[in-house]
Amino acid sequence: MKAGLVSVSFRPYSIEEIISAAKAQNLTHIEWGSDIHAPYSNEENLKKIAALCKENSITCSYGTYFRFGQTPMEELEKYIAAAKVLGADILRVSLCICRNHLVRQR
Repeated sequence: MKAGLVSVSFRPYSIEEIISAAKAQNLTHIEWGSDIHAPYSNEENLKKIAALCKENSITCSYGTYFRFGQTPMEELEKYIAAAKVLGADILRVSLCICRNHLVRQR
């Protein structure tokens, strides 16, 4: 098991500060949030994160805000491509359950 942190808990901090904090606590994993630190539209930033994490022996996962049933499926491909740039094997996605849809099904 790997101990780590999620970057969304440290929104005001830079990528370098988050990596430094993880290292100081002997954490080996960071889930990078796609909202502030690692948007899929910023490939240069994703490459920077990947390089810094590799330099510091930190593995990555990608915390997306993709919601099945709500976010257009075309965006999933963008999140997957970003995860590949990060070197992340794990993506966090959400399942959106619409109550109105469930009521209509009954």
